[in-house]
Amino acid sequence: MSEMYGPYEVLQRVAEGSTSTVYRARHVALDRPAAIKVLSEAISRSPEMRERLRAEAEILAGLESPHVVEVYDFVEEDDRAWLAEEWVDGASLDRILEQHGTLTPEQSVGVIREAVLGLAFAHDRGLLHRDVSPRNILADLQGTSKLVDFGLAAPTGEAGFVGTPAFMSPEAGVGGSLSRASDVYSTAAVLYTLLAGHPPYAGSDLATTVRRHVEEEVPLLDGHGADLQDLLRRSMAKDPAQRPQDARAFLAELEEAARRRFGPAWLQRASIAALVAGVTPLAAAGLGSTAAPTVLVDTASIVSSQAVKAAKSGTKRLALIGGVVGAVVVATVATVAAKTGGGPDHTATPPAASDSPSAQPVDDPSPTPKTLEELTPSGKYDFTRVLLSSTYDQKLPKKEHRVWTLDLKKCKHQSCAGVIHSSSGSVFRYTYDGKHFVVIPPKGGKSVFEGVCQDTQTGQDVPGTKGRDTTTIVWSPLRVVRKDADGLPVRLEGTQRLTDVYEGLIDCDDSPSDHARYREYIVRR
Repeated sequence: MSEMYGPYEVLQRVAEGSTSTVYRARHVALDRPAAIKVLSEAISRSPEMRERLRAEAEILAGLESPHVVEVYDFVEEDDRAWLAEEWVDGASLDRILEQHGTLTPEQSVGVIREAVLGLAFAHDRGLLHRDVSPRNILADLQGTSKLVDFGLAAPTGEAGFVGTPAFMSPEAGVGGSLSRASDVYSTAAVLYTLLAGHPPYAGSDLATTVRRHVEEEVPLLDGHGADLQDLLRRSMAKDPAQRPQDARAFLAELEEAARRRFGPAWLQRASIAALVAGVTPLAAAGLGSTAAPTVLVDTASIVSSQAVKAAKSGTKRLALIGGVVGAVVVATVATVAAKTGGGPDHTATPPAASDSPSAQPVDDPSPTPKTLEELTPSGKYDFTRVLLSSTYDQKLPKKEHRVWTLDLKKCKHQSCAGVIHSSSGSVFRYTYDGKHFVVIPPKGGKSVFEGVCQDTQTGQDVPGTKGRDTTTIVWSPLRVVRKDADGLPVRLEGTQRLTDVYEGLIDCDDSPSDHARYREYIVRR
């Protein structure tokens, strides 16, 4: 019997790396292909890596673009965490180059143009990709380019030593604050590589490559016209303020430069569909390459102290991000994380008095452990629900927000119980056992409606129709992912599944059911 991931039947293992495995799969009920990305057993026990996969699901769920892969499901189980995404028969750009060598100038600009359309969609929503590279640009059999692997993506302003060294912006190379212009730099470096036949900066090792990005002048692109040369020179400027400020600005200049260089009909000569079909075997889609290992590099050996100081001016927070796909994590970040307790949710702790040579012994009895009742969530919390996937004809909201007031009622044995009053007017019950927060909706989350059907396009009732709709809402237990210094939950996360089963339909849509999946967050105010 084939291995199953929820409703997905595994058909083939297509890639395996140190942090994750990718399968080609099929949704049994919908008969739809999918790519399943599963964290390795060791990594799935890491809260940071689970958060990474969860973040990727959230980001992709909010990006509806033909140039960004679609996310279907994100599931966390006790022993594994996995993501289901769109399966695309195609090949990554690095595989295409590996097999075919080079692209024509029109093809080079064309494949980047379509990836930038996906990047612009993300930038418009305040998101960075942070690792634009040939392995993260996928082309399908029609030659359409898609930007994949948003595992390093983050809101603008995030800092961190991340990216693929050959295409890494100077500010990324020294752990500075990143912006949309950082993605523009990486995109321009990829285009330079396609047109010139080699990366803009080569080095005998990773440290040399990153140092050249930070310190050396931008190499000029010869043989492809003044417009493209000027655009790439400015887009790879050391100062982010001198670059096009986001992907949409870069796209406008790129299209104009291509029109001037190749003529108004240049896109008709830009297709790479034949090259994609010639790549064997076809690459797994939707997830980029998973096999590239994380590389540790000492930042002190990469750039001069002056360059680091200039590039990191104003940066107050460092991020430690593990690599699923070709990321570079600078060793000093790990050192800082170890000294401060690790990660962005921790703050530096002053040395204890006993660590100081002049400290005197202090009679400090251990504090009395807090009871479960004292540690059970209560008071005001923000509830957010993010849509991950949906089969409904109606367009469901991507994100919904409510304010919950948690009223703790009683504690008995190893569990506490209370009532949730939502700002929407709904009232739920909840229980908490110290690890899991369980929401109990009225009537077990099930309701039945009988009546006429509606036209999904107009929202109007259709006379002469009839049917019965049974709606079920299933909440997974929300788990605590962050606590305050006293041990009280600050952030909890879980999933919710909405299902409608249609029966006794007369002249109505004959779909047997619809469902939607949500990621949920409860954060103390």
